[in-house]
Amino acid sequence: MQGVDWMARYGGEEFIIVLPEMDLKGASILAERLRNVVSENVIDVGETQLRITASFGVTCLDAAKITNEASAEFMIKEADACLYVAKKQGRNRVKTIMDIN
Repeated sequence: MQGVDWMARYGGEEFIIVLPEMDLKGASILAERLRNVVSENVIDVGETQLRITASFGVTCLDAAKITNEASAEFMIKEADACLYVAKKQGRNRVKTIMDIN
C-alpha cells in the first residue's frame, strides 16, 4: 500500500515504523517526539516508579539513489546500524543514517 503509514513489532523490543511519504528530516523529528513522550512518562508499580527510554535508528529510501541494494532488508540493516550507534552512545537518543555515514 503506497502512501500508508504503518507500524509493526519486529522483534522482542524492536518496532518498525514505515512512513512512505516522509523524508529523513521529518522521520527524525517524529522519532525525537516519540522518544520524548516515552521518556517523560512515569509508570507507577506499587511504590516504585519506572521510567522507560527508547532509542531510534532512522533511515530513508532516497528515490534518486535507488539501486539493487534498496530493499526492505537493506533498509532494516541500515536502521539497525543506526539503532546500535544510539545504544552505544548512551541510549535514549535518535540516530539517523546521516549521523553514522
